[in-house]
Amino acid sequence: MLIAVGKAHVIRGILNEIETILNPAELYIVVRPEIVPLLTERYSLTHQKAMLRMVYDSTQSQPTKTEGVVRLDSTDLAAVRQLYADGEASGEAPDWFLPEMLDQGVYYGIRENTELVAIAGTHVVSRREGVGCLGNIYTRRDRRGRGLSMQVTSAVTADLLSLDLQTIVLNVRETNAAAIRVYERVGFRRYCPFLEAVAIRQAVASPSLFARK
Repeated sequence: MLIAVGKAHVIRGILNEIETILNPAELYIVVRPEIVPLLTERYSLTHQKAMLRMVYDSTQSQPTKTEGVVRLDSTDLAAVRQLYADGEASGEAPDWFLPEMLDQGVYYGIRENTELVAIAGTHVVSRREGVGCLGNIYTRRDRRGRGLSMQVTSAVTADLLSLDLQTIVLNVRETNAAAIRVYERVGFRRYCPFLEAVAIRQAVASPSLFARK
């Protein structure tokens, strides 16, 4: 994986070092748009996703009710997997969920009877660094448009704020206008665009490992 932040001329030097030392045939990249031309000199990009990073700004938040929202943990794993399975056919299921995140991070959900219908969680929580990153936010397709996503996202954000984290962020696809509106109401503002993609060395013709998932 390559996560590149910085000036283009500096990133070029880093790419040269990566090729000299590791010579990878394939990389999963997370980069700002200005870095993309450097990569396309050497790699073909596939599975591209135009993303938007948003950062929490308390001056932008709106009051949100969180009645019925409950904290989740590893005992809820089966219900979480069932909820995420709802989005697999449409390609909306979260990409980066691991079972241990339920206990190591902050997860909240809404149940109807015994089934989870909405969830929000975190990818990163570091009190030492003062950083939290929301992720794995999903509402069952037949329960959308009812404000459930806003409720669970607000609950996770409030929990992170109680930890006195200085920076709280989330990532969303640039094309997901409905989700962006929800996050803006919670208090997140647009910070920067970036690209997620699989970068394959142009001289390498073998199928992508990531494409086999």
